[in-house]
Amino acid sequence: MANGNLYDGQWVDGIKNGHGVYFDAATKVVYSGEWKEGKKDGHGLLKLSEKEYYYGTFVKSIKDGFGSEVFINGDKYKGEYRAGKFHGKGKYTWLNGSCY
Repeated sequence: MANGNLYDGQWVDGIKNGHGVYFDAATKVVYSGEWKEGKKDGHGLLKLSEKEYYYGTFVKSIKDGFGSEVFINGDKYKGEYRAGKFHGKGKYTWLNGSCY
């Protein structure tokens, strides 16, 4: 891609579909997982940095379903998401070991 972004994966009619890996050159964000109609859809790993990532389910590029996330400050969440937010059952663990 002209902007330095990279995609290695499956295409259908010129649109990301199936499994693929995408690298955003500007933000250094990497997504490896399932795509549907050009959007993250299904299971995948979104790596925002060496210490910050989300592994779980996406629907139309939004966290939705079950996943686990590690934040830049070391806190962790494992549980359910809906529309990109914690929703339902889950466990949030702070870096000091306290949890909710």
